[in-house]
Amino acid sequence: MWEVIKQGIKGVATNPIAILILAVTVSMAMFYGSSLFIADQLSPAAKALSGIATAILTTGTFGALFEFVNKKRLIREVVLDAVGQTRSLELGLSDVKIKVTEIEYRKSIINSNKLIIGSRYSSSFLDRHKDEIRERLVKRGKSIEVLHMRDASIFPSTKGIVSTPEQFFRGMQKYDADACKNVSLLQTEEKLCYNFVQVDEGIWLKMYFNAPQPDMPPAFFLKEGSPLFLSIERDISLLFSKGKALQW
Repeated sequence: MWEVIKQGIKGVATNPIAILILAVTVSMAMFYGSSLFIADQLSPAAKALSGIATAILTTGTFGALFEFVNKKRLIREVVLDAVGQTRSLELGLSDVKIKVTEIEYRKSIINSNKLIIGSRYSSSFLDRHKDEIRERLVKRGKSIEVLHMRDASIFPSTKGIVSTPEQFFRGMQKYDADACKNVSLLQTEEKLCYNFVQVDEGIWLKMYFNAPQPDMPPAFFLKEGSPLFLSIERDISLLFSKGKALQW
């Protein structure tokens, strides 16, 4: 008997029509009971009963509306969001930064066994991390591979550049003749569509804005071994295979 009652309560609780009917029935019964058994409708008891009935009616009505109108949409949005995130993770997109300057490179530059850097023409990345670069090369004896465009004048953003990766490393040589012995610096004739920094864990893919603007562009991290990583790694390998190495 109790099991039947419990199943009935569960059925009502999950049925928006039943919820609305029950709310209207209970609230109307309370309104009627208030007027029938309490002579003074201005008494505290009458006001309390009327307030409870109004609350039940309001809650039931909005609950039914939520079930009918918003619940399916909310579930659909949650499902789509979860599917989108799962799909992104499966492809290898594991981190995003709104601005490339938000990326923390220090530990990777010093400790990563692999460090491959691609830049259109500027040495700005190397300049920002010159201390870590020097520690990697001089103190740790680890290698760095760097590639940049031979001629990036096609891009307006490169016209004000005063220092290139080659100039950066030539400057290091002035203080330490052996500082660049583990540096592989290549120039390419290809037009770079993005900057990149590849470390053991994956690749930071750094975008460019099409229109000139003061804001920094976003960056995406592609996890090592993932489909997106393999696609970009293949592109990077082709760039290096066609690049012209500079001699120190």
